[in-house]
Amino acid sequence: PTKASSKPANTLPPGWTLHKDATGFQVPLPKGMHLARQRGTEKYFESDAGSGLLLIIDQTDQPKPDPVADWKNLEDGRKGRVYRNYKRIRIDAVPNYFVKAADWEFEYTTAEGHAQHAQKRGFVVNNHQAYGISFYTTPQEWKANLPTLQAIYKGFKPA
Repeated sequence: PTKASSKPANTLPPGWTLHKDATGFQVPLPKGMHLARQRGTEKYFESDAGSGLLLIIDQTDQPKPDPVADWKNLEDGRKGRVYRNYKRIRIDAVPNYFVKAADWEFEYTTAEGHAQHAQKRGFVVNNHQAYGISFYTTPQEWKANLPTLQAIYKGFKPA
């Protein structure tokens, strides 16, 4: 009899690594990306190659019940102040991603004058845990990096 393959179903793309965080979550990282720093509950992952990719994972044990409404509330306080030259692309519910999820996609200019394209996904995994995955790159590199972002979403495992 032939043995069934023991290859895991959710394998990482070639060159990627799996960050297993001390808090319990796991996130796949593209080649050259590493944990650079932590600020409060946020973990910042940056790329070695100066590609300008930035990934931030945030978590809370007090989830808001409506991720779309949560992003809209945050948007009001950040546009123009935190995000200069802010331009909303969309704030949409994301079906079939954990319990409830929403994406907030936008462009802005950093304090240093660099154009950025960002997408933040906020999602509830249960009554006591929610996460935010924020992904930043340049507008020129956005489309090329969408497969990277999708692989991060697909491979993320909550605590």
